[in-house]
Amino acid sequence: MLSIIIPIFNAEKFLKKCIDSILEQTYTEYELILVDDGSTDSSGNICDKYAENNQCIKVIHQVNSGAAAARNAGIKVAKNDYIFFIDSDDFIDNKNAFNIIHERLKQTKVEVLNFNFKKYYGARKQERYFNIDENMPLEYLANKREFEFLYKNDLYIASPWNKVIKRELFNKYNLKFVEGIYSEDIEWCARLAIYAQSFDFINEDFYCYRQIPTSVSKSISNKNLKDLKDSIVLCYEKSKELNTSFKIFYLNYVAYQYATFFVCQAKVKLDQENKIYIDQMKKYLFLLRYGKQKKVKALYILSKIIGYKNLCRLMRIFYGVK
Repeated sequence: MLSIIIPIFNAEKFLKKCIDSILEQTYTEYELILVDDGSTDSSGNICDKYAENNQCIKVIHQVNSGAAAARNAGIKVAKNDYIFFIDSDDFIDNKNAFNIIHERLKQTKVEVLNFNFKKYYGARKQERYFNIDENMPLEYLANKREFEFLYKNDLYIASPWNKVIKRELFNKYNLKFVEGIYSEDIEWCARLAIYAQSFDFINEDFYCYRQIPTSVSKSISNKNLKDLKDSIVLCYEKSKELNTSFKIFYLNYVAYQYATFFVCQAKVKLDQENKIYIDQMKKYLFLLRYGKQKKVKALYILSKIIGYKNLCRLMRIFYGVK
């Protein structure tokens, strides 16, 4: 049985499509928890109207505290075996999606089920995220080699919504989201990778991750950059306690997050505060050598040729930010 948790803030434009895509599922053994995180538009009223006619829906209204706090509020009241997070501007485009999840979990009984998804730009433009043609073969599960498959195909990303997670993990390992920061998904997914004992992947792209255009200059602030830096450093510190076989997979994950720092530092105003964050990350440049993705490898090679600071400048030139 599934507990679906949707954090909601000022999502009136997309919320109905999101909720309807869940209520239309052929599999009905779920509860739907709508967490209105202090919305100032009609999102809260939309949630209440849906709850009036659907016993499976629970609504939580809270003071605006961020997506992490909203997810945590949903986790507290969730009752079912597995938790599935869905963002309020996204939706499910396959009415049989929950049944597919249920059948796979019934077969494998894993703690974390990962799945493919689509970047949704509109009805005429969709882009499958993972370039893979198969589910995780069952022999990987039988032989406890899940991370070998995930690593080989680069299938583990810093996203809570392309995973279905066994609810007991949240209490057993205190898997709450850190509140009040950006990039909280990075550190949370790192903890999940460390604590969960069994993983699976199905090549189903029923989740539509809506791409909403935003201004580059407004999308990344000084706090964004600081929180990203802190999350990457924290993830690396956790790696020191890991065994060798898992550590290769884990550091590949951290290397990718480090590569995102290069992009983010290139999109913020280069003031004194951000210069400090950028300088502090130089000591972690070695992380790039653990990345197996082509873009991460390219950054590593460039850093060896032109150096860290010149690479940062090159990225800023590329993104046109002074």
